[in-house]
Amino acid sequence: MKKLSLLTLLFCIGLTFQQEAYAQLTAKVYEAPELEKIVQTHKSIAILPMQVTMTDVKANSRNRTPQEELDAKAADYQKNFQNAMYAWFLKRKQKGRMMDVAIQDVDRTNTLLKKNGIESSEDLESYTKDELATILEVDAVFGGSVATSSSFSKGGATALAVLTGVSVKTGDADVFIKLFDAEEGEMIWSFSRTVASNYTNTPDDVVDYLMKRVSKRFPYRIW
Repeated sequence: MKKLSLLTLLFCIGLTFQQEAYAQLTAKVYEAPELEKIVQTHKSIAILPMQVTMTDVKANSRNRTPQEELDAKAADYQKNFQNAMYAWFLKRKQKGRMMDVAIQDVDRTNTLLKKNGIESSEDLESYTKDELATILEVDAVFGGSVATSSSFSKGGATALAVLTGVSVKTGDADVFIKLFDAEEGEMIWSFSRTVASNYTNTPDDVVDYLMKRVSKRFPYRIW
């Protein structure tokens, strides 16, 4: 009886975590008044590396991941998120669901940035978006930030998932994606959303989840 009660309790806890994971905050989308007109003039776009920060806010400080390790993971996440966005754009274009605009290969983007001494998020912040667009020789640039926080351990989430069969969220990711026009250097579109994540999430999962939900308001959709 006690064992059954414990399993029932764990299932309820897991179900609560699952409900929280799907109870995402409403996405916020900004569109400049002349967005449709502006994007029609764009022939090429580039995707900048996102500014990525990771924090561990577990209640028990002894279970927290050292910040140095988180910073290393953030660097990998930054590169993977940029690649995931590039892949999503290409896939959408190949399916005929995106305007005929050239998407700069991210390797070329990063090489051009490096040649100009831009190798970190801090370096990127030293330039205006129109300056970056000039360096990359494109008409618009995507940029933004991803801030993740871990509040539940991977081990605990795994154990609870095994016992209850319910996927458990281990933290949140606040994602802010912005599009800047090169001519004026102004933000003409943005999308932000908090995504509840679990230990199995990858940048590809996050990008796919986000972009599917904003596809109808994607700036380079077929108007």
